[in-house]
Amino acid sequence: MQNTPIHQHKRKRLHKLNEPYPHPKPWLEKLDHLVIIVAIISPLTALPQIYNIWYLQNVEGVSLLTWLLFSIIAIPLLIYGIAHKEKVLIILNSLWLIMYAAVISGVLYYG
Repeated sequence: MQNTPIHQHKRKRLHKLNEPYPHPKPWLEKLDHLVIIVAIISPLTALPQIYNIWYLQNVEGVSLLTWLLFSIIAIPLLIYGIAHKEKVLIILNSLWLIMYAAVISGVLYYG
């Protein structure tokens, strides 16, 4: 049994368990931190849309179908992040789903 090759995905996971976080290479460590910051900040780009909908009560030009499709696409990405324990994907897609829910509920309420 010792000559049995390890499946490629198992090898990849074994390697990942041994890889330290943050990475010992300075530029990769900075990249790790930058990606977490981007994962938190990028969903905030939806705030102007949420402001227009909830504060100004203006849903003109907002496509419910587009925001629904965005949220449907984010669900498998969130599940993938949870399944693979990828913190950045979990943060990013969780925050996006909150933003999508705010927009969708506002369009349904005021539309």
